Amino acid sequence: MLQGKAGQISDGFHLSEFVLADKSSFILSPDKFGNYTPLLLAIRRNLDRLHP
Repeated sequence: MLQGKAGQISDGFHLSEFVLADKSSFILSPDKFGNYTPLLLAIRRNLDRLHP
């Protein structure tokens, strides 16, 4: 299972934190990943397939 939190932490800066089933987590943000939007869309698409 994957849980996520997303939000705007300041004007113009967004991030998404994902918490995995084993309670480990990772942060996805546009300043670290130039392909932030496609990554986020791919994660959402795959989650939708797992949990329709």
